Amino acid sequence: MKQPCPCSIPRIRQPAANGGGKIAENDFLGIYRIFIRLLSIPYFVKQTAKLWNTFHKKGNAQAEEIKGRQEALFWVEAYPDLPETYREILSGYLLRCVELAGGQNVRVLAEGENPQRWQWRIYWHA
Repeated sequence: MKQPCPCSIPRIRQPAANGGGKIAENDFLGIYRIFIRLLSIPYFVKQTAKLWNTFHKKGNAQAEEIKGRQEALFWVEAYPDLPETYREILSGYLLRCVELAGGQNVRVLAEGENPQRWQWRIYWHA
């Protein structure tokens, strides 16, 4: 019987999403760990979109809070050929970012297959 990888992040089953979670940990578990908990989760998700725009040559990422709910939208436009594997990586990255910011029972759902606007809906409990 094959044993699960000891580096797996709980609740992320797909290998690509698991890798995305590890990337988020690498990005934010250093000195930034102290500051992340001081930010609101919606603000942190918006900053994640800004990071995309800083480090990616293609696509434009944006995020918005769903007011009155523990929910946010994250989307990437102008990148119709964004690979499916990378979309899975991004799902894991977003999930782990929200967990690092204090979110619990985090869910990240990819919405639809619109290549003009790849979108994820993020839910959490504070």
